[in-house]
Amino acid sequence: MGYGGASGRYLWCHLNFLSVLCICSTMEREQLVGDGRLKSQLAGESSMVKVGESEEEEVFILEESESAQIEASLFCVLGKVLDLKHVNPQAFANITKKVWIPLKGIEVEQINRNLFLSKIFSKRDRQAIVEANKPLFFEKQLVVLKAISGGEVLTQVPLNEVLLWVQLLDIPLNQRTANNVSGIASKAGKFVSFDEKGAVGWGKFVRARVLVNTYKPLRKSLMIRKEGGPMITVSFRYEGKPNFCYICGKLGHVLEECECRNEDSNEEEKHNFGEWLRESPRKPYNVRLEAIREQAAGDLLGRLRKRE
Repeated sequence: MGYGGASGRYLWCHLNFLSVLCICSTMEREQLVGDGRLKSQLAGESSMVKVGESEEEEVFILEESESAQIEASLFCVLGKVLDLKHVNPQAFANITKKVWIPLKGIEVEQINRNLFLSKIFSKRDRQAIVEANKPLFFEKQLVVLKAISGGEVLTQVPLNEVLLWVQLLDIPLNQRTANNVSGIASKAGKFVSFDEKGAVGWGKFVRARVLVNTYKPLRKSLMIRKEGGPMITVSFRYEGKPNFCYICGKLGHVLEECECRNEDSNEEEKHNFGEWLRESPRKPYNVRLEAIREQAAGDLLGRLRKRE
């Protein structure tokens, strides 16, 4: 059919417009159908999310553990190596066996990169390990140790305190009372005890066992003064030569690994901490050998009393 003139062109355009409307209407209907499927799918996903959320509300009640299981957990010690690098589990196990020398053996299990669970088959060994006079080191890095009861989530146990011997220098001899020394030592951490074999009152320095917080900088010194007297600086030294940062003063990493380090500086940085804070242990110590010596001394004393 031909359309001539203006009226023909108008009619042709009108018919095309109606065709477009029909096509759009068809597409719209298909879209609505598709939207219905989409809504239906979204409704299904929404119901799935609600099911997932309900899982968090569900609680499983644990049964009482058997006495053997409870007893076994009381022999465990959790240890964290203060090192940012990955720790070789076999090397760590070898070190613990060599240093602790447990009479009934030991099993070491790696929990994560630098966290280990040690099962010791003797309560006496475990007590000697946790209360040892000398901290455990692994490749010059301190190991934080904590005896556990078995009810803890291992990865959530706070391990940020390490037991160290701290030397307190330049306390006047006539001021080395128990209260004074414990008060000064508490500025380095939580005071635990004195060195019973090195008298509080005499010597070049006073030794104290302190739980040092690894999240805080090491205490370097403290000003003391007797009422009406001059100011005196007491210096702190940490035995065992633990690794710590010369910039922030915290245990667990060295200068090159510190987040506070200014890598853009070309000049040598001035550090507030240094090698002078480290001190060699007063004497070599071994957990098992010390226990053997104490046992031998006790046996000797028992024989002497029998003779009397």
